[in-house]
Amino acid sequence: MTDNELRGIVLQKFYERRREGNIIPKPEDFSPVPSEDLFRICEHLGHYDLLDWKSSPKQSNPYFGLGKISAYGVDIIENNEKPPIGIKFVQNISVRNSQAFQIGNGNIQSFSFVIENIINQIEQANTSAEEKREAKSRLKAFLEHPLVTSVLGGLALELIKRLGI
Repeated sequence: MTDNELRGIVLQKFYERRREGNIIPKPEDFSPVPSEDLFRICEHLGHYDLLDWKSSPKQSNPYFGLGKISAYGVDIIENNEKPPIGIKFVQNISVRNSQAFQIGNGNIQSFSFVIENIINQIEQANTSAEEKREAKSRLKAFLEHPLVTSVLGGLALELIKRLGI
């Protein structure tokens, strides 16, 4: 595994635990990062202000330190900033007992968000209840169209159920 990937894993793990404050990383909590690399990677991330990191003095214990993700590190994780060093975020996805499951780059989730936003805009529109029903009915017809469902799979029908349109 490259250092770029190791940095991504460690930063992601600190991000997941960001509400805990300072933590002492335990190698078993940072798997698959090798224990001999964990504190070195934490120091790298601290050097670039991605972690607020405090190492122990080398003579006492070279494998000890504590820290937390910095605001800058959070911005890197949330794609609001570009990292100052190479960081590759590795995603391990495990799917069990699932049908019509799709793994992608977020486009389907973005579509779901857009549809929810459209429905909210319809609900908030300054117009009659009948016009709102008609608009939602047309949106539902669009989502039920065979070509749309073939492109989106079960998401279109799930949206109809979930959003009550």
